[in-house]
Order: sequence, then structure tokens, then C-alpha cells
Amino acid sequence: MEKQERELSALFLYRLMPIDKLRPYLSYIRINFASFRGLLVTVVLTGIIFAAIYKPLLELFGVSYLRWGLVVLLLIEIVAWIVVRKWLPKIPEGKLGLVFALYSEDNLEEIDAKKDFLDQVRKNLVADGLSELVTVVKVPNHIAEKVKNYEIARTINETVHGHYFVFGDVKKRPDGEKEKIFIDLSGLVVHSPIDKNSQFKLSADFVRSLPKEVEMLEEFRFRGFALTADFVYLSAKYIVGIAAFLSGDVNLAITLHERLIDDKLFQRNDLPPNIEEVKIKAKQLLAGSYLLKARMSLLKDDLASYSTFSKRAQSYYPNQYGFHLVRAVELFKEGDAKAAQQEIALAKNLANGAQEWRYSDAFLHYWLSEYDEAYKSSRKIVEHEYSEEWLTIQEVEQFCLNLLETYPDRNQLHFWLGYIAYKKLRDLVKALKYFELFLASVRPDQNILEEKAKTFISDIRSEMGLKE
Repeated sequence: MEKQERELSALFLYRLMPIDKLRPYLSYIRINFASFRGLLVTVVLTGIIFAAIYKPLLELFGVSYLRWGLVVLLLIEIVAWIVVRKWLPKIPEGKLGLVFALYSEDNLEEIDAKKDFLDQVRKNLVADGLSELVTVVKVPNHIAEKVKNYEIARTINETVHGHYFVFGDVKKRPDGEKEKIFIDLSGLVVHSPIDKNSQFKLSADFVRSLPKEVEMLEEFRFRGFALTADFVYLSAKYIVGIAAFLSGDVNLAITLHERLIDDKLFQRNDLPPNIEEVKIKAKQLLAGSYLLKARMSLLKDDLASYSTFSKRAQSYYPNQYGFHLVRAVELFKEGDAKAAQQEIALAKNLANGAQEWRYSDAFLHYWLSEYDEAYKSSRKIVEHEYSEEWLTIQEVEQFCLNLLETYPDRNQLHFWLGYIAYKKLRDLVKALKYFELFLASVRPDQNILEEKAKTFISDIRSEMGLKE
């Protein structure tokens, strides 16, 4: 008897509102549940279904249980609505996060059009062996709709903890007799080990590298989303590589950029101009990464590794600024400081605003006892600053101290280190120590530096409140 009643009530519900009639409402709730209208439709639909099966339920549970059951069900829906409305995914600890906040209108959200896009990005990560390093997350559609500018993107990303944030719109519009899908993207880089200024520059570079105003016929949606996702993935890999380099992970930068330029997409003849630019810059960055490894090898007197890394750098981008800096170090170690100066002159001509060459220029003048030129170069260094300059200063200090152990007569290097500590680092204690070491072994031909050192020592003692 009970079985018959359940079957009759199910049949009654189906006749009252067949599944095919329910489907539009369920679809609306799935897409718009986080909105007030979505909650209202959910509550109304719950009420209708509840009314349809009220009599069988009344006989099974009684009036009191039935009323409380309805109250509990409605409370669960309201709590779920509050949670869904505010919920955002979070990047797991220790992983790089690639966040997508792409808003799509109802007609595209219904078919989950973004899934094609995100699935392709994840597929590329697996193919590159980066799925353990990078996590892809999707910001819910109702929150993605609010992301209209960088400030909102940053605010949302504070909760998500992403490192690379892509936001934009996916729309479907008529174009003549055909339906077309349009994608407009922008991006943001929030990589904590990198300073704010570098993050801003990376964000600008990220935006330039992303596909612009993509359009595709609706019937080719899957293929179009896959191709767009491939280009976005290339852009992300390019930017993640730069961020890795700036964070000090040169090996990861090399891995990412080598995979980038080997990507089959780069073999196409119809690449957008911004992707062509990525291809060129990736090679330059690879050359820079290998040059950094070459320089580190040279400072450790590992000439075999230096030769390998230097050749790799040249193969990606010959005759570039960084190569001449490293070549100058090599020539200096071979005992030809004059030839090293010629390399620095070549680096200067290719610097394009870079400032590292000035430290090599000043050092070589000091080494060759060209004190007038050395001091002029030192003053020029004080007039210029650049990102990560502290790393250059650390290298210069260690390089000079190593040389002084072998060549104690080159006491002018103590003056040079004192000048950097005083004028660049504002480290008065260290500056005083180096200047006093210089004066302790000053020679008659160093009277220019001697006078400067005495003046600096007097000024430093005055700043420190020490008696002469």
C-alpha cells in the first residue's frame, strides 16, 4: 500500500510539473543561485514541490514534523545561498596560482563554455609537467562579474592568494546571420617575492602578451576556446618564467622559457603581433638567464660551466648587453683588464637604460689605477638606481674582497668598497672600516683618493657622533 502511495505521489508531481518543464528552472537556479532572484526561485520551487507531495508526506510524518522539515529545508537553502554568495577558491600553500575570473552571460554559462577554456589550460600544464607546481582555479561567475578593474581584481585576489590573475568577459553576440563569441582579457601579477614596482611592470607585460578581443563563430566554440587558452597559457608561462628569474629561481625560468619557445604554437605563420613579441622576448630572457649562470660560474672559477652557459646564451640572443658584461669578467680573469674595458664600452652602447655596466666600468678604472676616471665613474653610480641593485653590490664586494686576498697591494679597492658602502648603502660602520683600511696602506700616487677618504672619514665620524 505504501509503495503504491509513493508511486502515485511521484506520478502526481510529474503531471503537475514534468521534468522537461522543471529543467529551465533548475538551470536558472544552477546559474543564478547566488543572486537574490536565484534564491527566490529556489524557495518558490521548493514550495511548489513540497505542496505537490504534501499529502503523502503528511500521512508519513504528521503535521508537526512536516512543518519543521520545511523550515529546516528552507534554512539549509538560505545558509547555502549565503555560503555560495561569498565563497572563493584558495590556492594551496606552496603552489603557484593561476586564477581566472571570466564572466560569461547566462546563455554561455548554461553550457559551461568556460570549462572548455580552463580544461585546455590544465591540459597544457600536465603536458609540460607543471601541474604539481601551478594550480588553476576559477572564480565563480557571480563574483567574476564584479571584476571590472585592477583594484577589484587585487581585492578578490587577497582572498584567493593567486600569483597570476586573468579577468575579463565572455559574450555571445549576433554578427550578421551568425552568432559569434567574443573574449576580452586582462591580467594582473601578484608575486610576493617580487617588489611592487616589478609586479606593476610584469602586470603590464602580462596584459600585452594576452590575446586581445578574440572572436569566434559559435559553432567553432570548442576549437576557438582551446586555441585562446593555448595563447593565454603561453603568456602565463612567459610571465611565470620572468617572475621566477626575478625571485632568484633561474633554473625554473630557463625550464619555462625553453618549453615556451619550443611550443608548437610558435611554429605558426599567423601568430598575433603580441605573441610574436613574446617569442622574441623569451629568447632574450633565456639568454639573460644563461648569462647569469655563466657569470656565477666565472666567479667560482668554473670555466667549463662558464663556457657551456655562455654559448647557450649566445645561441639564443647573440651580441647582447649581458654577454659583454660576462665576457669582460672572463677577460679580466685572463689578465687583460684593458680588453675588459673594451667589452664594457660595448655593453654601455647596448645598455638601453641598464646600469650594471657602471660598476664594472668603475672597478676597472680603480684596478688600472686610473683614479680620476674611477672617481668620476663612482659619482655617476650614485646618480643612478635600478631594481635589484643590492645584488650587484653584494657581488662587487665579494669579488673585490677575494681579489684583495691575492693582491693586497690593490688597496684602492678598499676605497672603492668604502665609497659604495657610504654613498649607496649608507652603511657608515662598513664605510668607515674600508676607508681606514685604505688609508692604512695608502701610497704617494694615490693622493687624490687619500684626500677624498680623509674627508669622508671626517663626515662619517661627525654623522656617527664620534670624536676625531
